[in-house]
Amino acid sequence: EIDTTHKTITGTFSFNLIDKVSGAGVHITSGEINKITYSVAASSNSMKAKVADTLWKATDVFGFANNNKIVLTGTKTDSTSIIITIPDSIKTDTFSINSSNHIITQYNKSKTEVYMATRGQIIITDLDKTSHKIKGSFSFHGVRSSPTVDSTEITAGTFYIQYH
Repeated sequence: EIDTTHKTITGTFSFNLIDKVSGAGVHITSGEINKITYSVAASSNSMKAKVADTLWKATDVFGFANNNKIVLTGTKTDSTSIIITIPDSIKTDTFSINSSNHIITQYNKSKTEVYMATRGQIIITDLDKTSHKIKGSFSFHGVRSSPTVDSTEITAGTFYIQYH
């Protein structure tokens, strides 16, 4: 039984223990736990922006480092997302969003409606590469080229992410 009000767990268990060296085993039966407390670690990751002047706030935010890049992603329950890809050599500073400095941002309205940034800026205000935490702000003009040509403005964007 999981009591989410008091954050306790009560129940029974059984299992087998086997010594890898000797192969001897013990079977544990009728184990009980009674009102063991637990806690839920809340994620402090956040990402929000205005998409065409409408507040957009991610419900799921994560980041990861891979292939000399840091990828920061925010997704809402409606499957819209904002993805920011930056070089892992980035420092705290203000940067123009363009392919020559390897900063790529996009707003995904759907799987087929992807707005790639053609101009904009990202400001890295805090960066701790030891604890993998990054904080900053962003804005960009996104253009969709398929299935029809369209554009949107992403403004007042902020993020705080602990990446892996």
